[in-house]
Amino acid sequence: IAAVVTEATGNDAITANPAPSEFCACPTTGSLAAVDCNESCPDGSRPSLYGEVNAELQHFTVLHYPALPQPLILNGQAIVRLR
Repeated sequence: IAAVVTEATGNDAITANPAPSEFCACPTTGSLAAVDCNESCPDGSRPSLYGEVNAELQHFTVLHYPALPQPLILNGQAIVRLR
């Protein structure tokens, strides 16, 4: 999965940081509550398995902008329910 993240755009500077991972969680109002995969959710159901993928790019601007750090670190994150 990390290789797909880094190769998907053709930009060698993109990294999968932190590394892709799986976790179990129970959906709550507007978010996920991580739990052990052997536990039950508060409503008694089994927790779902999720995958998390992160991407990071260190970007250097052509011109110096005092309000922006060099490098500017751009981050992306995707979480998907696997089962």
